[in-house]
Amino acid sequence: MPFTIFAYIKCSKEERIKMIISGIGFGIMSVVFDYIFLNYWTPKYLIDNIHVEDFLYGFLFAGTLTSMHNIFGNKRMNGKY
Repeated sequence: MPFTIFAYIKCSKEERIKMIISGIGFGIMSVVFDYIFLNYWTPKYLIDNIHVEDFLYGFLFAGTLTSMHNIFGNKRMNGKY
């Protein structure tokens, strides 16, 4: 979480929008997958039947991945591979 917040503060406005959009998408997918695999994994939540923890995990994970791609993905290697 600290890396995500640091990257969000340091990024430009376009990259912040990308982080938010991908975070919302991953957050929704993590909640949907939790309902798909309901018979396989049944953890205890802070609030029953409201999967806030799954959404926050997906949101922060996607934001971290997006910021890491923006930081490290724009670098090119010179010379032979």
